[in-house]
Amino acid sequence: MKYIIALLISMIPLVELRGAVPVAIASGIPWWQALILCVIGNMIPVPIIFFFARRVLLGPSTFCGNSASRNRSLDWYPSSIYPRLGL
Repeated sequence: MKYIIALLISMIPLVELRGAVPVAIASGIPWWQALILCVIGNMIPVPIIFFFARRVLLGPSTFCGNSASRNRSLDWYPSSIYPRLGL
């Protein structure tokens, strides 16, 4: 159970490794296992964010219409990713 708690804490964006590693070590997990576990837990959300960020950011367009400020906020997203995502 303490491994799962450390893994879940490392997945929280604001806490990440700064909070998960000390919690894991304090719960009795050896430091090297805690570090490996928390780094893996920190990387788990990356593919989910990568593949669904555009859909989440474009989701409100059905409610808000086509606003220029929303389109400018999406300019940072690399257009080379769109073909790989099938969008």
